[in-house]
Amino acid sequence: MRKKPVLLPLCILLLLQGCAEQRRLEGLGIVTTAALDLNDAADDPDAKALKVAVAIKLTEAKSGPQERVIQTTDNSPKEARNKLSRQTSQILVSGQLQNLIIGEKLAKRGIYDYLDSYRRDYTVSERMRIIVSKGSSIELLSHQYKDIPEIGDYLSTLLVQEEKINESPSSSMHEFIRDYLDDGVDPIGSIIEQKNDLVEADGIALFKGAQYVGAIAAEKSTLFMMLKQSFQVGGVIIRMKDNPSGKKQSAVLSALINKRKVTVEDVGSLTSAPKVGIEINLDSILLEYMGDKKLNSVADREQLTKELTEAIREELEGIMKRLQQLGTDSVGIGTAVRNKMSYGAWKKTNWEQVYPKTEIKVNVKLHVRDYGMIES
Repeated sequence: MRKKPVLLPLCILLLLQGCAEQRRLEGLGIVTTAALDLNDAADDPDAKALKVAVAIKLTEAKSGPQERVIQTTDNSPKEARNKLSRQTSQILVSGQLQNLIIGEKLAKRGIYDYLDSYRRDYTVSERMRIIVSKGSSIELLSHQYKDIPEIGDYLSTLLVQEEKINESPSSSMHEFIRDYLDDGVDPIGSIIEQKNDLVEADGIALFKGAQYVGAIAAEKSTLFMMLKQSFQVGGVIIRMKDNPSGKKQSAVLSALINKRKVTVEDVGSLTSAPKVGIEINLDSILLEYMGDKKLNSVADREQLTKELTEAIREELEGIMKRLQQLGTDSVGIGTAVRNKMSYGAWKKTNWEQVYPKTEIKVNVKLHVRDYGMIES
């Protein structure tokens, strides 16, 4: 008796199931990146306060742009999302929302209420990155980039790489809100900037509470991260002057290992500020040196290490002073002081007023384990 062919119907069933799945995907508007900014026309009493844009993945695109951007204006992200859904036949979903780009002007006014709107949406991941853009976040998101088919994936890849080498902080929504609610540390974020047909990482955004108050330049990001946390991978360019001649020198330190420790020498009182020390222990390789010292000379190598140590210390103390002037405790000095006090004493302390007056000293120990190839 001939056996009935069962393989062909099974293949047809699987093919039909795949087609149905594709149709379901095409019916979804998968949002990968959102942007918020102030509405330039907000002076008009009838104008909405916010501009909101979202990038939607084009699942059917084989080449060219892999997403499209739609935008609207409204007074809150939630209201704007409802309006945006009426601009497309697809159902907008936020389960793959990777990045929230906030314009610099809006960030300076404070962003917590807007973040809270996203946090209350159970479909939005707490790993969504909080990013500040120089200039308009809407223009940055909606620009058609020649070599960036999908801005969401590009930004995620870019910032992950920057985080790995400690040139950009991890800045998820979870981390931002956690630090905002913590009375011993202020939140930070990443900064990006559109430069012609490219988007570049451009430093670290400093917040006082949820208000953007300043930035750490990209070339000093790793130095800031030394003060913020210990890490195993990094590199930094140090510029200094040769003490005897006054000529400029520079050195590139790579394979950088940083061990950071905050010590509270005196917690102070309700009327006096505490005394804090930050111990930075660095281990690195000298990748490049531009200057007059001879690296085959033990004395010159030792002198170079001393000058590098002092230059790093001055840079770190300069960053700390600027943070205190801005009133932002981005590296968590308050956490260390709080841990040395009783709960009652801390609650009586107005850290916002005490922090700028706190005496903070930075001590650096540098070990260069390899000076590279040395001519004999």
